[in-house]
This record gives sequence, structure tokens and C-alpha cells, in this order.
Amino acid sequence: MPIKIVDRGHNNQIDTSDDFLETQNGTIFFERDNSHVIIGKDSNSDDIYLHCGSDAVVHIGDHVRLAKARMHIVAPTKLIVAEFTSFVGSAQISTHEPAEITFGHNCLIADEVTVSVSDMHSVIDLETGARINPARPIMLGHRVWIGARSTVLKGTTIGDGSFIGAHSLVRGTFPANVMAAGVPARIIRSNVTWRTELL
Repeated sequence: MPIKIVDRGHNNQIDTSDDFLETQNGTIFFERDNSHVIIGKDSNSDDIYLHCGSDAVVHIGDHVRLAKARMHIVAPTKLIVAEFTSFVGSAQISTHEPAEITFGHNCLIADEVTVSVSDMHSVIDLETGARINPARPIMLGHRVWIGARSTVLKGTTIGDGSFIGAHSLVRGTFPANVMAAGVPARIIRSNVTWRTELL
């Protein structure tokens, strides 16, 4: 069953380097205008749902496993997923405000992981009337593994080769090659890495 494309706007564009749209499953929904989706060669989807607002850029690299990921890029910003990254199950990726999300190459995003740059509501200081919870970008380095049912909050940076235990609440900066877990996530071991092979 081919990818279903719903385009309710103008000047939206999809670029793929192979027959992705004809051979994979899912939906790409353009709600507004001027969004650009790029999907690299040999990427695949079980049932992706990609929702773009205005001026969104979604760049999926080569050999990416999208599985059943739900991606809501409704603000004028970018989602970048580098090559050989794999989503397992129905991860939720959201940019409801203009802040970028970047996944490095060879990342592993487990089932029911949530990644969002925004609280999706405003928190207001009563004295100044100013909003105190702006959106912030998220940067996952290369070979980052996020365990099942974890939540990655705005402003998070995770270094290359690090991994997050299941059911964690992740916010802040984590260096390369650490294991972190918990609510909130804390570093529980350093100078480690991970492999997909069972040695």
C-alpha cells in the first residue's frame, strides 16, 4: 500500500531518492504551506505518520527505519534524522514551536519514546507577565539509544555513544559514552558504549 499524501496547503514538496512513496506504508500530511520533506535511499516505514505545518523541513537520511513513528513538525523548524537511525514502534516526535530536533546517525529509538521541544502550554510569571518556558532544541548525537517509554524533554543534548534506560525522564546535557536512567535521568555509569549484537 503506497504512502498516502494529504496536501491542504501550497508549495509543499517531497523528495525521495527511490520508490519509497510507492512501496512503504503511512501518511504524509501537509496542513499548511512551504514545507519540504526529504527521505533518503533505502529508508522504510511500517506506518509512519508525518504531519507538517508551515515552513517545516524534515530531512530523513539513507537507510532509516521509521517503523510507526508519529512526527508532528507543525512549527517553522527542522527535524533531521541521520542515516542508519532506527525507530522501533510508535515513537512520538513533536515540534509545536520553532526549535530543531536532530538525531545523529545509527541511533536507536525504542517503542513509545516521546521527544518534544515544547511544553505546548505557556507558563507565565505573574509579576512580569513574561513567558518563562520557551521551546528549546534537542540534539541527540551519533549512536544514541533511548530506551522504551522514555521521555526526552526540550533542551536536551546527549553525546555520542550514550544510552538512556527505559522509562526515563530526560532533560539536560549528557556527555558521550554514559549510561543514564531514572526520573529524572541521572548518569549511572561512565566510559561505556553499546552494541546491537549480543556478545
